[in-house]
Amino acid sequence: MDKLTFILLTIAAGLSNGFQAPINAALGKYTGAIESSCISFTVGALSLFIVAMVIGKGSIIKFAEAPPYLLVGGILGAILVTIMLIVVTRIGAAVTISSVITGQMIAALIIDQTGFLGVPKNPIDLYRIGGIFFLAVGIKLLAK
Repeated sequence: MDKLTFILLTIAAGLSNGFQAPINAALGKYTGAIESSCISFTVGALSLFIVAMVIGKGSIIKFAEAPPYLLVGGILGAILVTIMLIVVTRIGAAVTISSVITGQMIAALIIDQTGFLGVPKNPIDLYRIGGIFFLAVGIKLLAK
């Protein structure tokens, strides 16, 4: 696949993430916030399990060989989904998503700066700091 295809796939992922919080929040009206998160992750896990069994190239069983700290990704995802479904009904979808993106960009700068878990190093500079600044300005404008 070429770079444009990867960019378009990532935009599609972002679109799905944008709709996830209000959908989970609406489900939460029936089930409760934490329960809605649990249901969301269960449906997602079952869906991914089916996809992995049908087209996966790796081995789910080999997760036992991985260092335990690599399993924290599921906890981080649960935190993200739960917080988003709670706050989206209070601050709106645009402010929620832009706040998440800002948090993700701050994490990305730290990851790039340190080369966390083998990600290629890309040092923080004034342009990158400026990008975070403008994301914060965007949150302020959207929150008006």
